[in-house]
Amino acid sequence: MGSPSAPAELSHWPGLSLASGKHIHRWELYGPQGARAEVHFTPRMITTDMLALREAAMAGVGLVQLPILMVKEQLAAGELVAVLEEWSPGGR
Repeated sequence: MGSPSAPAELSHWPGLSLASGKHIHRWELYGPQGARAEVHFTPRMITTDMLALREAAMAGVGLVQLPILMVKEQLAAGELVAVLEEWSPGGR
């Protein structure tokens, strides 16, 4: 299946989401030259447990956006793979 090459493609991939009081699930991303993208998606899994989200992503259940401190070791070990690395969840 490859890897998404642009934020708009993320909505076609299975996503994992942290539960909130809202029923809207989205990723807000900032990219090169101040670009901004808002991606709405239907999550495959919703939970309040970030560790469960990380484990689900490691099992291949879907894409997830988590704090780097939670995934740093897994990325280094190749257990998780970063996508759209030129984009970030916060403004640069």
